[in-house]
This record gives sequence, structure tokens and C-alpha cells, in this order.
Amino acid sequence: MILQDTKEAWTTYEVNNLALFDLEFLSRDSIVAAGGAFAGYSRSGSEYNGRLLPGVILRSTDGGKNWLEIYRSKSNRPIIDLIKVGPNQLYAIGNDGTFLRLELHTCDGSKSVAAIR
Repeated sequence: MILQDTKEAWTTYEVNNLALFDLEFLSRDSIVAAGGAFAGYSRSGSEYNGRLLPGVILRSTDGGKNWLEIYRSKSNRPIIDLIKVGPNQLYAIGNDGTFLRLELHTCDGSKSVAAIR
């Protein structure tokens, strides 16, 4: 992920061992990302370029510097799309037909950060 700091300056953020397919900005500092977590190699079955990728949804409240995993699927199919439908509400769509509704909450370490249905 690359974000513009000023007209001439950009900052690059990388999340290791993940393939990110979509991002939604809830505000300048609050970001939700969807993709797949690298979980080894597949010889057949559910795979993405030979890699097992269980779907994950991540949240950052500091503009992408730190990330918290708020969802991980049990299947080896990534989450490929996020759709923002309200200030703190999103839909997430998985490569296997998974459809989730997310209601995000304030993230202070002591409270729930998302209700996933």
C-alpha cells in the first residue's frame, strides 16, 4: 500500500505473508484490508497461484502502520472485495462465495473491533 504524504512524498507500507486484494478507507487513519494469508503450498484444490490463502480481513487505526486481524476464514479462498455501505459498515466477499457484513467499532484494545455476521 502506498499513501501520499505531501505532493512530493509517498510512504510505502507492506504487510508480510499476505496477498491484499482490496482496501477501504473509513477515514484518513482507519483502513480495512481484505485478502489471503499465505498458509503454504497447494498441490490441488483451493489455491491461488499454488498457494493456500485463507481469507483474512485486517484493520488499521493508524493509517496503515500497524494491522490487527479481525477475521480469518476456515476455507482456503481469499476475501477479494470490500464494499463500504456506511461510515463503519462494510460487506466482504470471498472467492468461495462467502458474504460477510462487518460493523466496525472503536479500536482501543479493550473493546471488540468488529461484529462479523
